[in-house]
Amino acid sequence: MTAATGSPGQGFLAALGSAAVLSTTGILIRHLTQTYHLPALVLALWRDVFVVVSLALVLGLYHPAYLRVDRSHRLFSAAYGLVLAAFNSLWTVSVALNGAAVATVLVYCSAGFSVVLGWWLLGEPLGWAKVVAVLLSLGGFCSSPIS
Repeated sequence: MTAATGSPGQGFLAALGSAAVLSTTGILIRHLTQTYHLPALVLALWRDVFVVVSLALVLGLYHPAYLRVDRSHRLFSAAYGLVLAAFNSLWTVSVALNGAAVATVLVYCSAGFSVVLGWWLLGEPLGWAKVVAVLLSLGGFCSSPIS
Protein backbone atom coordinates (compact mmCIF):
# COMPACT_ATOMS: atom_id res chain seq x y z
CA MET A 1 0.00 0.00 0.00
CA THR A 2 1.35 3.41 -0.87
CA ALA A 3 0.87 6.62 1.06
CA ALA A 4 -1.54 7.87 -1.61
CA THR A 5 -3.94 4.93 -1.10
CA GLY A 6 -3.79 4.79 2.70
CA SER A 7 -6.14 6.70 4.95
CA PRO A 8 -5.00 9.52 7.26
CA GLY A 9 -5.90 7.29 10.19
CA GLN A 10 -3.45 4.64 9.03
CA GLY A 11 -0.69 7.22 8.78
CA PHE A 12 -1.46 8.47 12.28
CA LEU A 13 -1.39 4.93 13.67
CA ALA A 14 1.89 4.21 11.89
CA ALA A 15 3.45 7.40 13.30
CA LEU A 16 2.12 6.64 16.79
CA GLY A 17 3.44 3.07 16.65
CA SER A 18 6.81 4.30 15.39
CA ALA A 19 7.05 6.87 18.18
CA ALA A 20 6.18 4.22 20.77
CA VAL A 21 8.85 1.84 19.51
CA LEU A 22 11.52 4.53 19.06
CA SER A 23 10.87 6.02 22.49
CA THR A 24 11.71 2.73 24.17
CA THR A 25 15.04 2.13 22.41
CA GLY A 26 17.04 4.40 24.71
CA ILE A 27 15.53 2.76 27.78
CA LEU A 28 16.18 -0.71 26.39
CA ILE A 29 19.79 0.15 25.50
CA ARG A 30 20.40 1.52 28.99
CA HIS A 31 18.85 -1.59 30.55
CA LEU A 32 20.97 -3.95 28.45
CA THR A 33 24.21 -2.07 29.13
CA GLN A 34 23.57 -1.71 32.87
CA THR A 35 21.91 -5.02 33.74
CA TYR A 36 23.61 -7.42 31.35
CA HIS A 37 26.81 -5.39 30.81
CA LEU A 38 26.57 -5.64 27.02
CA PRO A 39 29.03 -3.32 25.29
CA ALA A 40 27.33 -0.33 23.68
CA LEU A 41 29.13 -0.75 20.36
CA VAL A 42 27.99 -4.39 20.13
CA LEU A 43 24.39 -3.22 20.60
CA ALA A 44 24.88 -0.53 17.96
CA LEU A 45 26.26 -3.12 15.53
CA TRP A 46 23.28 -5.42 16.02
CA ARG A 47 20.84 -2.51 15.68
CA ASP A 48 22.48 -1.62 12.36
CA VAL A 49 22.38 -5.24 11.18
CA PHE A 50 18.69 -5.64 12.06
CA VAL A 51 17.80 -2.38 10.32
CA VAL A 52 19.69 -3.27 7.14
CA VAL A 53 18.26 -6.80 6.98
CA SER A 54 14.69 -5.64 7.75
CA LEU A 55 14.86 -2.80 5.25
CA ALA A 56 16.33 -5.05 2.55
CA LEU A 57 13.59 -7.65 3.10
CA VAL A 58 10.74 -5.14 3.05
CA LEU A 59 12.08 -3.28 0.04
CA GLY A 60 12.87 -6.53 -1.73
CA LEU A 61 9.28 -7.70 -1.26
CA TYR A 62 7.39 -4.48 -1.91
CA HIS A 63 9.69 -2.12 -3.87
CA PRO A 64 12.66 -4.03 -5.33
CA ALA A 65 13.51 -1.11 -7.61
CA TYR A 66 14.49 0.90 -4.51
CA LEU A 67 17.34 -1.53 -3.88
CA ARG A 68 19.03 -0.66 -7.16
CA VAL A 69 21.56 2.13 -6.79
CA ASP A 70 23.05 3.87 -9.81
CA ARG A 71 26.79 3.46 -10.09
CA SER A 72 27.24 7.23 -9.72
CA HIS A 73 25.43 7.18 -6.35
CA ARG A 74 27.15 4.19 -4.75
CA LEU A 75 29.96 6.12 -3.08
CA PHE A 76 27.50 8.66 -1.66
CA SER A 77 25.18 5.87 -0.46
CA ALA A 78 28.04 4.03 1.22
CA ALA A 79 29.30 7.22 2.90
CA TYR A 80 25.78 8.09 4.05
CA GLY A 81 25.38 4.59 5.50
CA LEU A 82 28.66 4.93 7.37
CA VAL A 83 27.61 8.30 8.78
CA LEU A 84 24.30 6.82 9.96
CA ALA A 85 26.12 3.87 11.52
CA ALA A 86 28.51 6.25 13.29
CA PHE A 87 25.57 8.35 14.51
CA ASN A 88 23.84 5.23 15.84
CA SER A 89 27.06 4.08 17.53
CA LEU A 90 27.69 7.43 19.18
CA TRP A 91 24.08 7.70 20.36
CA THR A 92 24.20 4.17 21.80
CA VAL A 93 27.44 4.94 23.63
CA SER A 94 25.88 8.19 24.90
CA VAL A 95 22.86 6.27 26.24
CA ALA A 96 25.18 3.83 28.00
CA LEU A 97 27.29 6.61 29.54
CA ASN A 98 24.75 9.38 30.15
CA GLY A 99 21.39 7.63 30.35
CA ALA A 100 18.47 7.56 27.94
CA ALA A 101 17.09 10.99 28.82
CA VAL A 102 20.33 12.95 28.44
CA ALA A 103 21.28 11.14 25.21
CA THR A 104 17.87 11.84 23.71
CA VAL A 105 18.01 15.53 24.64
CA LEU A 106 21.45 15.76 23.00
CA VAL A 107 20.09 14.18 19.82
CA TYR A 108 17.23 16.68 19.70
CA CYS A 109 19.74 19.51 20.13
CA SER A 110 21.59 18.38 17.00
CA ALA A 111 19.69 20.88 14.82
CA GLY A 112 21.00 23.70 16.97
CA PHE A 113 24.51 22.30 16.93
CA SER A 114 24.37 22.04 13.12
CA VAL A 115 23.32 25.66 12.72
CA VAL A 116 25.94 27.01 15.12
CA LEU A 117 28.76 24.86 13.65
CA GLY A 118 27.70 25.78 10.10
CA TRP A 119 27.90 29.46 11.03
CA TRP A 120 31.19 29.08 12.89
CA LEU A 121 33.07 26.67 10.63
CA LEU A 122 31.53 27.23 7.19
CA GLY A 123 30.54 30.88 7.39
CA GLU A 124 26.86 30.13 6.71
CA PRO A 125 24.50 33.07 7.32
CA LEU A 126 22.80 33.07 10.72
CA GLY A 127 19.52 34.91 10.19
CA TRP A 128 16.78 35.60 12.70
CA ALA A 129 14.72 32.61 11.47
CA LYS A 130 17.55 30.20 12.26
CA VAL A 131 18.16 31.78 15.66
CA VAL A 132 14.47 31.49 16.58
CA ALA A 133 14.34 27.90 15.29
CA VAL A 134 17.43 26.95 17.31
CA LEU A 135 15.99 28.53 20.45
CA LEU A 136 12.69 26.72 19.95
CA SER A 137 14.55 23.46 19.33
CA LEU A 138 16.70 23.84 22.42
CA GLY A 139 13.58 24.77 24.38
CA GLY A 140 11.93 21.54 23.30
CA PHE A 141 9.30 23.10 21.05
CA CYS A 142 10.45 21.54 17.79
CA SER A 143 12.90 18.90 16.76
CA SER A 144 13.08 19.07 12.99
CA PRO A 145 16.37 19.84 11.24
CA ILE A 146 16.88 23.40 10.09
CA SER A 147 17.73 24.08 6.44
